[in-house]
Amino acid sequence: MKTAIVTAATSGIGEATTRALVRAGWQVIATGRRAERLERLAAEHGGRVHTAVFDVTDPAALDHALDSLPDGIGGIAGRRE
Repeated sequence: MKTAIVTAATSGIGEATTRALVRAGWQVIATGRRAERLERLAAEHGGRVHTAVFDVTDPAALDHALDSLPDGIGGIAGRRE
């Protein structure tokens, strides 16, 4: 299964992109600053949407959020190791 990271997934284009990718069969890591909206999005799509709450302007927060994702989520292109 392909995996995508969508930033600003709590509203607008980011939320619409997350929904479109799930409909197309992707697993999505939805990110944003508003935890309650991310949790709602994940609940609507079962195990296909994982969430990471952070501000994209903070690189350390990005690394921490991605490190805290469940085991088995792989295939993230461009990830620094």
